[in-house]
Amino acid sequence: MTTENLLKILNQNDSLCAIDSVCAQSDPKLAAKSFHDLMRDLYWKQKDLPACVAIARAGITFCLLRAVDHDEQDEKLATMRIGKLW
Repeated sequence: MTTENLLKILNQNDSLCAIDSVCAQSDPKLAAKSFHDLMRDLYWKQKDLPACVAIARAGITFCLLRAVDHDEQDEKLATMRIGKLW
């Protein structure tokens, strides 16, 4: 899902709807990248610090939970770093 689509969801609904949309993605790496891209856009372009913090915290929680879920199955996914997502 693109950052523009997520911004529309965020503006038309609320942060929870945008977070749910990102979490619904089937690929955890793409979801983590979506959280990262949306957080950067909210901070640098939109200047919306409250939404930025909400999305950033949700992204961190998402990544930590996925790392725990995949710890034994996929060591690379469990130890992914934000700089190595793309």
